Amino acid sequence: MTKIRAAFLAAGFATRLYPLTLNKAKPLLEIGGEAMITRLVRQVEQSQAIVDGVVVTNGKFHADFVQWREALDTRLELTLVDDGAMDNDSRLGAIRDLQLALEQAPECLDLDGYLVLACDNLLDLDVDALIARFTDSGMGQLIVREVPEPVPPGRYSEVTLDGERVASFREKPADPRSKLSAIAVYLLGADLPAQIDRHLAAGGNPDAPGHLLARIAAEATLEGTRLTGRWFDIGSADDLELANRAVQQE
Repeated sequence: MTKIRAAFLAAGFATRLYPLTLNKAKPLLEIGGEAMITRLVRQVEQSQAIVDGVVVTNGKFHADFVQWREALDTRLELTLVDDGAMDNDSRLGAIRDLQLALEQAPECLDLDGYLVLACDNLLDLDVDALIARFTDSGMGQLIVREVPEPVPPGRYSEVTLDGERVASFREKPADPRSKLSAIAVYLLGADLPAQIDRHLAAGGNPDAPGHLLARIAAEATLEGTRLTGRWFDIGSADDLELANRAVQQE
């Protein structure tokens, strides 16, 4: 049976959402009466291929996540990792956070891969279908969406597909040539920790995961699946309100 570890990225400071996130981590903001990260855990735990999870937080809100975990009823064993950052200026960056999370997660010698999720996503996610494509093809999996045209420069990751194969990946290019962009949910192989180490050792950008994905896409074959269903990237108070309205209409 395929064994996948889920890695939840929850260490950002979400400065664009101030004052909402001055005293509460963005993943703990509620949508439809439930924290965003709880919604993701509920989706992920439905797949029996997910064996456990690791959640990386910043130091400022780590205690809040401990309380969240203690109150959460889930079959998943979730390891909480504190990256120590107390403010946005001292943040490690998402890729260093992911490196730390995978280093401190419990040892598991026979993992097949990692499902990496940014905790400011609200989406319709079929984890089993994503894992089935990963298992059948042996390739890392991205979920891509169409950005409304004209695509603004320097704002979104850019994916070019050849069929389902990722022909190129660029992180927020100034000269966008494709309207496809990857959302922050990635299913990557068991060598992900080594890939992260190589990326950082080579001086790669430690922040947005797209910089790591661009390097991986240049070295290995990835596949991209077009998003079906809803997706909200909670980057502003307006996004949060829109997502709440959508959930309330369910």
